[in-house]
Formats: sequence, C-alpha cells, structure tokens
Amino acid sequence: MDTTDLKALKQHARFTWGRIIKIEEIGPYAIASYHPRKVNGCTWGNMEVRTVTQAINEKEIQFHTWVDGEDCSESFHSLEAALAGCIAYKTEGRNHHADRYFIQSMTYRQQCKNGM
Repeated sequence: MDTTDLKALKQHARFTWGRIIKIEEIGPYAIASYHPRKVNGCTWGNMEVRTVTQAINEKEIQFHTWVDGEDCSESFHSLEAALAGCIAYKTEGRNHHADRYFIQSMTYRQQCKNGM
C-alpha cells in the first residue's frame, strides 16, 4: 500500500507519489527527494485531465516535505523551495504563502544580478 507517512517511509514503505531517493532531516523538517510518477494528460472539452501512472519518471526529481513528522501535503521542484515551504508551513500553517514570496524575491534578485 502506498503512503506518505514519514515513519513508514523510513522503513522503506512505498511512497504515494513516486520512488524516494533519500530522506534528509534538518531539525523539525524532513525533505524527501524522489522521482515522481509519470503523468498522462489530455484535453477534454475545455478541461485538462491528468492521471498519475504507476511508471516512474527517473529524469525528474521533486521534493516532498514534513514538519514535526506531519505531512505538509506539498511537493516542490527544488530543495531550496522545499526548505522555504517547510519554514513557511511551520510559521504560517497549512495555508502559507511566505515561501512563494521568498522564492520569487530570490529569483528576481538573481535575474537583476545577471543583468536581465
């Protein structure tokens, strides 16, 4: 059975969203790097329909997060965004936004630094 329970995953249970590469813990934060499951998509009328398959996309790495052992129910495309998401989740709760503003500001600063 697939799970997102951190304790079970540490015992090598099967991860709901893909294949875990490694789980890192920093204080109250846990971040799993993983290869996500492949997603098939199609358009039906004016809606885009996506289905998650059992196949693993080994070309992509995502990051899933937990705070104090509780699943944040979020995945991110970078380790930096995952850590910012953990901090925002801990300080603001489930409906946080601070991480997005932080990552946007860092992206903007990098673009300015590169002369864009």
